[in-house]
Amino acid sequence: MYDTIIIGGGASGLLSACELKGKNLLLESKDRVGKKILVTGNGRCNLSNSNLTGEEYSDPQFFRAVQEKYSSNLLDFWKEKGLFLREGGAGRVYPFSNQASTVLDVLRFGARKAEIKTNCIVKSVKKDKGGYAVLTSDGEYYSKRVMLTCGGGNLEIAKSLNLRLTDTYPALCALKTDTNKLKGLDGVRAHAKVSLEIDGKVEYVESGEVLFRKYGVSGIAVFNASLKYARALRDKKCKRAILTLDLLDGLEDKEVETVLSTRIKRGDDNLLTGIISNKIGQAVLDDFTNAQEIVKNLRSIKLNVLGLLDDNAQITVGGVRLDEVKPSLESKTYDGLYLCGEVLDQDGLCGGYNLHWAFLSALVASQDINQKI
Repeated sequence: MYDTIIIGGGASGLLSACELKGKNLLLESKDRVGKKILVTGNGRCNLSNSNLTGEEYSDPQFFRAVQEKYSSNLLDFWKEKGLFLREGGAGRVYPFSNQASTVLDVLRFGARKAEIKTNCIVKSVKKDKGGYAVLTSDGEYYSKRVMLTCGGGNLEIAKSLNLRLTDTYPALCALKTDTNKLKGLDGVRAHAKVSLEIDGKVEYVESGEVLFRKYGVSGIAVFNASLKYARALRDKKCKRAILTLDLLDGLEDKEVETVLSTRIKRGDDNLLTGIISNKIGQAVLDDFTNAQEIVKNLRSIKLNVLGLLDDNAQITVGGVRLDEVKPSLESKTYDGLYLCGEVLDQDGLCGGYNLHWAFLSALVASQDINQKI
């Protein structure tokens, strides 16, 4: 009989294995734990953000309720573990080494006191009088408590326990759009102000790099727009979505119009030299004869959003409803069942917020369990 069985060896699961008292078992379906950690932050592991307010999450109120349960500071927690940190742009926090493997090494070192089984697929979790019976591909295990830390892509266990779920969608990913104005731009990058309009209302605006692809658009600003789009789909509040690109973000209309007018009068071929890529201009512009019309077009490249690209999506929007758990992350229905990280319907913007949530929720749940042992 184990004190706690942790299902899922990602960020939440590994941190829980570090912090939990007693005899614990971590079950991971892949051949190694922490694989996803290695690719976060482009391999640098953006594990938190110093500008965090709570508003970055889909449910700020629930985030703050959970945060209040943890008396310390998450960044201080990492320092206590011997993980040195550095801050990048926009408050992004990385390991000092700039290597995600450093974070994984710290977690694996801390989790060494727990028993870890990889290539172990959990088939069912059942409540019994003494705790829980966990049936796996390697046999059946018993524990007093269970932690579900298996991410947003594995909700079968939650379904079998009749926990209420929302629909799930990939997010922080590229957007599929109509491609009439994107032909020949696959792989081309540009700076733009990105605006997402859903059913006639602007829901998100951000300036940043946009990467044009043959299927649509990508880039950090687009990733955050995809999050808003996925949330609208989850809530069934999206009949039509339009992405608008302002390719002159940061420039004054009159300045650009003056340069363009001069070039048009001279009969120059490369009107956009020094402003934006001529390749982009040729693809997206309808009118090359009037300076004001050119500026107007470049300010408002409209792309109909057709869907979310699941490949390489950073997170999943949706999951177990937040009203299924207490701020301690314990289930309201099952004593001793805890849910952490992405398995819950809580998500955040790009910038370290989702890993912060994964680690924070694991700390709070572990703290609650330790107080009961």
